[in-house]
Amino acid sequence: MSSLNGKDVRRCLHYARFMSKLSLHQALVVFWILFFFVLLLMCTASIYNHKSLNLGLREKDLPAALVKSKHYQAKTRHTRERYLVVVTLCLMASIVSVVLEAFALFNIEYCDGEDLMQLFWGFWSILQVGSIIAIFGVMLQFWIVLGSHEHPSWGVALGTPVLVFAALAWIVRAISLRALARLRGQAYRDEDSESSNSEGEEEANDEEKGASSSRWRSQAPTIVGPGNGTATPELRRTSTL
Repeated sequence: MSSLNGKDVRRCLHYARFMSKLSLHQALVVFWILFFFVLLLMCTASIYNHKSLNLGLREKDLPAALVKSKHYQAKTRHTRERYLVVVTLCLMASIVSVVLEAFALFNIEYCDGEDLMQLFWGFWSILQVGSIIAIFGVMLQFWIVLGSHEHPSWGVALGTPVLVFAALAWIVRAISLRALARLRGQAYRDEDSESSNSEGEEEANDEEKGASSSRWRSQAPTIVGPGNGTATPELRRTSTL
């Protein structure tokens, strides 16, 4: 590739370090292989997040006694822990890959003098660093489920950096409240989940009351007169009183 700025040997040795001896072709091969490898790791993490969600959906079709049994809950928890291990390995491998990509980009920029480095760094920051944050969001999703924390109202797994770090603050808050409750010798209670549960119970009670009242009205007998369907005189007299 032709260059308008030329090579910078001093910066090449300083930034590219052990990749400074690679040729341009070799640096490009390293970068693009690791680039697609990180995307593959992100897709793998999303698959295991989908499997974890399916575990919860399958519980709706199972008997309630089986779902509440200790054996089933321990088996489900063990399965999610295995998923979490796989996602953690994906996160570690993606971090190493993205760091190596950065050294390859420094080789392309300073050792070869590529002029269009803004395009390379743009793809690297959006798709590669973004993939790391997305995989970390999947890990946070598993931590929330395994830690029995109240789930935030926004999406966490494979979310944007803002949503992922907001979920991290959510977990830190829940852990801090639990630690504070233990220091005080009290049982931990999530006020948000309790308020939502109480509101749900009130709504359910209101629906039951409305259904029972409508059922009573539908079952109430109607006294009509013979023949034309008008009320009898006795019924009129009672209604006027």
